[in-house]
Amino acid sequence: IMNYMKNSDVVVATVNGNPITLETFNKVFDTLPAEQQASTSKDKLLDQLVEEEVLYQEAVSGGFEITDEEATQSLESAKLAAGLTEEQFKQSLEAQQITQEEVINQFKRQQTIQNFLKERLLNQIEINVEDEENYYKDNKDTFKVEEGVTVKHILIGNTEMTPEEQYSFAEDLLKNVTKDNFCDFVEKYSTDTASVSKCGEYTFKRSDPFVEEFKNLSFKQNVGKIGLAETKFGTHIILTTDKTPVKTLSFEQAKPQIEELLKNQKMKALYQSFYEILKQNSDIVINLKNIQ
Repeated sequence: IMNYMKNSDVVVATVNGNPITLETFNKVFDTLPAEQQASTSKDKLLDQLVEEEVLYQEAVSGGFEITDEEATQSLESAKLAAGLTEEQFKQSLEAQQITQEEVINQFKRQQTIQNFLKERLLNQIEINVEDEENYYKDNKDTFKVEEGVTVKHILIGNTEMTPEEQYSFAEDLLKNVTKDNFCDFVEKYSTDTASVSKCGEYTFKRSDPFVEEFKNLSFKQNVGKIGLAETKFGTHIILTTDKTPVKTLSFEQAKPQIEELLKNQKMKALYQSFYEILKQNSDIVINLKNIQ
């Protein structure tokens, strides 16, 4: 009978009545790197899918679910930060045989789970100041901060324009753009939809994975200056709003970072027992035999 059933119909596990299908299992398995596929057992992978489903259901019932729109914006920001053009992104999806909707859904699930764990587990952990001070003394070198920059940008990346037309259009806009009206121009003209709501703003360091031409102009021009940079995305009108020089953070400046780091260490130690309780309160049925 198994051979005549579609993957999408075959259930390999249920969590509180919600099915995890063989199709979902196979898609997750297929996106793993080859060396991971070789070392991951099927029952271990199924356990991971069950774990994600338990956490996601708890997060949704707790009111932590993010919207499709927020998930889409997170994806757009991730694409820009990774320097992926729309074409490269589509090729990457085709190579993994997944759709953009599936990627957005995965972003949605992961962000929802992260919000839930942050509120229900991470924020419940308290760290004492003595531990923070000791960590700072022992790891002072790690609190050296490289040069950073904050910019606002307008991306002229209309796909119906040639690169020359994009540049020419940006040049014309540049004549009228000022620090004071910049946000109006972002809203009206920028094709980087992920950053429009925050006036096209990004903050990053020299080593962050932004497109080189974009990064170079952002650091090169003085604070308050506006210039043009051409990248594979189109032409960017960039306003540099702030620069931070190389420095070593003081304990007070490093304290929030140290607190978060120590909290995350404690969270890892507490997570398993936290999850076990959720798991015990869930109705889980595993059908490993359905995975050929």
